[in-house]
Amino acid sequence: MTESQESPITAEGEERQHRRIKSFVMRAGRMTEGQQRGLDQGAPLFVLPLA
Repeated sequence: MTESQESPITAEGEERQHRRIKSFVMRAGRMTEGQQRGLDQGAPLFVLPLA
């Protein structure tokens, strides 16, 4: 790797700051059709019943 790839420099010569993650949004109860189909098909093999 070159030095420029490890620490990007702006035109002013200062190192760039990484943008911080602002928030994570919980999307509970929302599944795509593909996710639901995968769960329905895979659950008998991989999901353990709670008992």
